[in-house]
Amino acid sequence: MAEAGRLGPYRLLATLGRGGMGEVWEAERDDGRGGRVALKTLTAGSHGSAAVRRLLDEAKLVGALEHPNIVGLIEAGEDDGRCYFAMERLHGLTFAELLRAGRAIDPEAVVAMGVQALAALEHARTRQVVHRDLKPSNLFLTRAGRVKLFDFGIARAALVDSTLTQTGAFRGSLAYASPEHVRGEAQDTRSDLFSLALILHELLTGRRVFDERNEAALIGAVLWAPIAAVHAVVPGVPRPLSDAVGWALERDPAQRPESPLELAEALRRSVGRPWGEPELARWLAGLPLPSPAAAPTASVHFAPLQAAPRRDVAPAPPATASRRGLLLAALAGAALLAVGAGAALHGAPTPAGAGSAAGAAAAKAPSPTRPVPPEAPGPSDPKPETAAAPVLRPQPVKKRAGADGRLPTAWLTVDAKPSWAMVTLDGRALGETPLVRVPVAPGKARLVATRPDGSKQERALTLQPGREERVLLLW
Repeated sequence: MAEAGRLGPYRLLATLGRGGMGEVWEAERDDGRGGRVALKTLTAGSHGSAAVRRLLDEAKLVGALEHPNIVGLIEAGEDDGRCYFAMERLHGLTFAELLRAGRAIDPEAVVAMGVQALAALEHARTRQVVHRDLKPSNLFLTRAGRVKLFDFGIARAALVDSTLTQTGAFRGSLAYASPEHVRGEAQDTRSDLFSLALILHELLTGRRVFDERNEAALIGAVLWAPIAAVHAVVPGVPRPLSDAVGWALERDPAQRPESPLELAEALRRSVGRPWGEPELARWLAGLPLPSPAAAPTASVHFAPLQAAPRRDVAPAPPATASRRGLLLAALAGAALLAVGAGAALHGAPTPAGAGSAAGAAAAKAPSPTRPVPPEAPGPSDPKPETAAAPVLRPQPVKKRAGADGRLPTAWLTVDAKPSWAMVTLDGRALGETPLVRVPVAPGKARLVATRPDGSKQERALTLQPGREERVLLLW
């Protein structure tokens, strides 16, 4: 077993971050070669020998992504069953830390950071690699003005081997997932473009696009909720830049840019002279934020990785739908009623049965247009709006009383994590989770959930007529 303060050929110097599956240390080799590194380790007991081998195989793929805008993997190894990954040491701030101030960021800075991030995604695309977990905490801006993309799924085996159904692969990043990711469909680089566009939208407006707290509502928002155009939220943002971001936020992947290069060109054309690394470094140094010199290396994240299918190999047949996939579909269906979204600003179809209030609000908001190809002049808007339009949020569907004056029944949605459970309500069996919008009688009731091992949870509920009660059971 590795000694305390030592792992493989490295001496552990100081903790830089901690996550659910491991830690990040500042470390250096015993022989002093190569300088200091950020050493990612996995928590003891989080994987077995087979998973260790898969992790190291995955590291070889990640190690092949050699690009200035991708955090370099220096070395991967194993010490008595404990995996470690030596990465280049970074000094600066994550995009999440940039957003922590809660204010919009200069369009020139957003374009400069976006173009660099897209260069990393284009390099990954040429290697048939899809990130699948882009979020602000996975993007880093160094003091030198260079964007670094990291967490290309080094711990994929440990995270995914037990299947995505048990751990909830969207934990912490569902708000930045593409619609096809939420639906459990195949993903490619265009899925990463959607996620990056959500981040660029947030950088420009200071507001997260999908910010619902309830998981079902969040799933529904990702799939159907109108997305306000950037220039409708912040009128000072150039219309071509707003349109470029909106282009990548098309819910149909076929309507998004074909490649990161295509989106990067649209971003460059949206501002006068795009910033380079020196301008971005000066901008970062002048921010009223914690000094980049004092900022620690980003906390550890272990994100799933998926290699895009090779074009010369026939794709594998679709896998049988998992319990988690069925749950997402069911929750999305339930969330549709809660969202009540009309026609999305980027052309998403109105789901059947959706309320008309949000649709009317969306109809009043300006709809972003798809940027023209790089060969043609970019669109412009000489008359920007004079007042910022509010970000559209899902609205609950209002229920009307029936002809007899009585309100409709109540509904109950129940989910259990990480395992399913059998549910009864006042002694009446409702079935096993996930249960979605089960009609129940209004009033006080006692819910009992029983797992296969016999463990139970009880909840006292007050079910309101015409409303849905949602229960999440954590074991």
